[in-house]
Amino acid sequence: MSEPTERLELQDPRLFTFEARVRDARGGPESAELVLDRSAFYPEGGGQLADQGVLYAQDREIRVLDVQREGPVVVHRTDGLIAPGTAVAGKVDRARRLEHMALHTGQHMLSRAFLDVARAETTSARLGEAAATLDLDRPRIAERLLHEVEDLVNDVVDDDRPVRASYPTPEALEGLRLRRSPKVREGIRV
Repeated sequence: MSEPTERLELQDPRLFTFEARVRDARGGPESAELVLDRSAFYPEGGGQLADQGVLYAQDREIRVLDVQREGPVVVHRTDGLIAPGTAVAGKVDRARRLEHMALHTGQHMLSRAFLDVARAETTSARLGEAAATLDLDRPRIAERLLHEVEDLVNDVVDDDRPVRASYPTPEALEGLRLRRSPKVREGIRV
């Protein structure tokens, strides 16, 4: 399983359907792990939950319950096995993806607002199914500052400011002010 999975969701985060071929499969008929040659499913990472959805193969509908990265490979945990070599059509749960995108962007906005208003650095963030957490490097933030943070984020939303993603070169990355140093050397989305 060392050949990289083509990450379609990184090319277009609003891609919800795609076609692929099963490269590898392990498990049984009711619980399997599938590796596709290409995928639009976002794997869990960076504090964001994985996409879910469906894979269609021949006359079968297999649910994608979880998606994880194993190095350069994307592993789809499913409720059914599909043989290697089989062509599939994938459908990402659109509502879940859009909600996670909004929450992830909101987390970045809150982190920046806490830094600007309260000089509080984000040490970690986790977006979960029922709750989200944002850990800061300060034990307490005054109520007044919390309101200022909220007002600042709401102003950014009301201004409908654009959100852009880019993949800077390693040289360009060194010139950027980042919240923390990247864990990898290439393919870093900013």
